[in-house]
Amino acid sequence: MKTNGSPHPGISVHNIRVGGGAAGFLFAVGSMLVLLLGVPALRWFFVGAIVFGLGIAVALRLVHKHHSN
Repeated sequence: MKTNGSPHPGISVHNIRVGGGAAGFLFAVGSMLVLLLGVPALRWFFVGAIVFGLGIAVALRLVHKHHSN
């Protein structure tokens, strides 16, 4: 291991290559679980994001249904 006096940069998430499919799904679910279990305050944001996302999905569905004719 080569050291030049500078600290190790650590793990950088943007350097982790994960494609679509089962591996990408596992990575997404695993990351979500680690954050939700590690930071309890994030649970309320997660619940709020799910509710907000479902509201947006329903609104988009209704708009598409009324404007597609």
